[in-house]
Amino acid sequence: MSAAALIPKPATQAISYTGPEIYENLDPIHALPERRGKAMIPVTRLDQSAILLNCDLIEQIESTPDTLITLTSNQKLVVLETADEIVERIRTYRRSIRG
Repeated sequence: MSAAALIPKPATQAISYTGPEIYENLDPIHALPERRGKAMIPVTRLDQSAILLNCDLIEQIESTPDTLITLTSNQKLVVLETADEIVERIRTYRRSIRG
């Protein structure tokens, strides 16, 4: 067994989900009941897989020309959405929990 196999992988902060209605009627608060209360927003990776991302863990968003999200854990995600779209989703989520 190699030394690399013994090193644990860092826990991911994103949850993958699949289904025909990836964004249809997606409400970040009610999309996954076990994640209720967590600041989750939908984003799409370059391979078209959709994930819910905890927006409280976003450290920075870069547009280079792809959108690169860096999390507080230093994990990096490249997504299809623009930085403006991600910021708007965060605003929408935060408005929804404040009423």
